[in-house]
Amino acid sequence: MIKIAILEDEEKHQKQLNEGLLRYGAENNYPLDIHIFTNAVSFLENYSTDYDAVFIDVKMPYINGMDAAHILREKDEKVAIIFVTSLVQYAVEGYSVNAFDYLVKPFSYEALTMTMTRLMRHLPHSEAYMLLPMLEGNIRVAPSQIVYLETSGHQVIYHLINKTYTRYISFKAACAELKDKGFSECNRCYFVNLRFVRSIKGYTVDVNGEELQISQPQKKRFLADVANFQEKE
Repeated sequence: MIKIAILEDEEKHQKQLNEGLLRYGAENNYPLDIHIFTNAVSFLENYSTDYDAVFIDVKMPYINGMDAAHILREKDEKVAIIFVTSLVQYAVEGYSVNAFDYLVKPFSYEALTMTMTRLMRHLPHSEAYMLLPMLEGNIRVAPSQIVYLETSGHQVIYHLINKTYTRYISFKAACAELKDKGFSECNRCYFVNLRFVRSIKGYTVDVNGEELQISQPQKKRFLADVANFQEKE
């Protein structure tokens, strides 16, 4: 999931940027989590370093976009800062905050696409959606959104954070699709997204609040997978 903030006080520009980003995500199979702020103060006061990119309008109330970018850069050295402005002269000053890119108003969807394509290549953890044929219909989902897989007869249940979907596929084939994407089999019934492992007690693993059983033959390898994943993270 790519987390993006939009700092823009004008509604029409908020809408254009938000809709453009959602369109890009849908067309290119990237899951985007977009948050809109009408001023930089509220954004900076509660800032968390899990944002991947911040689109900043230079002309903002209370704190202008350039000053906001300087404060943001003190809090986060890695987040991609993208200025959205009609004032081209700010491009030079943007070097002082290591700006990733600029969109000059009025910008086209093609210009936004070029910026986003560069951003996706820049981000180490960007991931594409998988289009999966579920019983409920074709579902577009990113591997990071899947909490765990559960086998049930000739079907596999996909447990997401707030939803479940069912698919006619062998458990082996379903697991193979998620190979090298941070998953591990804790027993013959469950294929767990290691991002959601909270704790392990004996032969029980807490996966996003659900307790799943670890089989004795799988325990040593599963614990090693958890340890290796956490070390990389």
